[in-house]
Amino acid sequence: MTTTTHSIPEIVNGLRLYSDDGGDFQPAIVTYLRDRPHDLRITLLDTHLQARGCVYIARDLVCAVLAGGTALVGCDQVQIGPSGQAGRVLLRVRDGDGRWMDFHADRCQLQAIVDATLELVPSGNEHVDIDGALAALLTRGA
Repeated sequence: MTTTTHSIPEIVNGLRLYSDDGGDFQPAIVTYLRDRPHDLRITLLDTHLQARGCVYIARDLVCAVLAGGTALVGCDQVQIGPSGQAGRVLLRVRDGDGRWMDFHADRCQLQAIVDATLELVPSGNEHVDIDGALAALLTRGA
């Protein structure tokens, strides 16, 4: 796990996503940015480790599932829930054609990533600096 402390601290970690049959894995990168404290960004990679696409999922939803939640939760692009496989969590991502792609992530690995984000920004302390973001946008245009 890499934690960087530029102007925006972040957490970046690799995650293996397995298919239903347990065969080959889909490499992914999970990124947590302090300036987007409510979300985890999951970037799916191809076999050459190039980004295929990314989705955002609410950190609170991931925490709820890891804490024993029994429902599939999320939005129309990404969902997370319990997996039928021991020690795994189901991650569903909608592809460009509107079909769901189901992946299974290692529960312990995902828990370690979430724990690291909670150390950086504890639950309840997720604040977004709207004034700072607007000032940055306005100064870029000058």
